[in-house]
Amino acid sequence: MKKCLYCNRPFVEGVCNDECDNKYEEFKIFFEKWYKKSIVIILLTCSFFSTAILYPKEGLLISGIVLSLIGVELFFLPFATPQTIKSMGVKGSVELCIKYSKYFIVTGIILIVIGILIRILIPIK
Repeated sequence: MKKCLYCNRPFVEGVCNDECDNKYEEFKIFFEKWYKKSIVIILLTCSFFSTAILYPKEGLLISGIVLSLIGVELFFLPFATPQTIKSMGVKGSVELCIKYSKYFIVTGIILIVIGILIRILIPIK
């Protein structure tokens, strides 16, 4: 027996009801509009990690900023891998992305605070 593409409940094929069908179609439209843009945003954000190598004393601060930005991007554009969507359904994968995005944001803020404290306590010469 297959599962609903949206909510992942057991169903013969496709989606289980009209509500899931509407939400699945909305997600498909949102995905087609924003997927390529989200990849570009993540690549641009991750490119800032290289500055952490050039400026090692600001490494934690830069890493925290990048991690927070990736978390914000993942919160607003919660796209999971096709394998995750297949195993959890669209609804479950979006909830998982939002959950992990919150972890990224909190961890990024912690790194930013530690980076600022290190910068204050160890002045750059």
